[in-house]
Amino acid sequence: MSTPQLGRIAIVQVSGVTVAYAQGYNIKETGKAVTEYCLNPNGGGDWPALGFSGNKKATISIDALYVDNTYVNMFENNAPITVICGPLGSSGGNPKDTYSTIVTDVETVVKHENVTALKVSLEVIAKPTHGTW
Repeated sequence: MSTPQLGRIAIVQVSGVTVAYAQGYNIKETGKAVTEYCLNPNGGGDWPALGFSGNKKATISIDALYVDNTYVNMFENNAPITVICGPLGSSGGNPKDTYSTIVTDVETVVKHENVTALKVSLEVIAKPTHGTW
């Protein structure tokens, strides 16, 4: 697949090889507080205390993902992939966020000769790493 001039704002890699280019993405992070009550905190007093912990989850939505037809089945079968999102594109020195993820929703947008455009939602399965291109 040749590198497009547009749509390099995010890429999808499998084993370090770029297999798709994205045009437009949105990352939604949500959190849920888990509350627990306990009596006699730290061994003193007779009042209840409230302890907090939480769970975070994130979903990436990609408007148009241009992928070679060789890899389309991978997206339809929820295969684990790496998504690298660069809000300023993929040129040197720009920031990027790398996510381990699986595809949870696929919609075919357009079919071209040997290239498919997909609209996808991806569930993040590990904390992202931040870096630069």
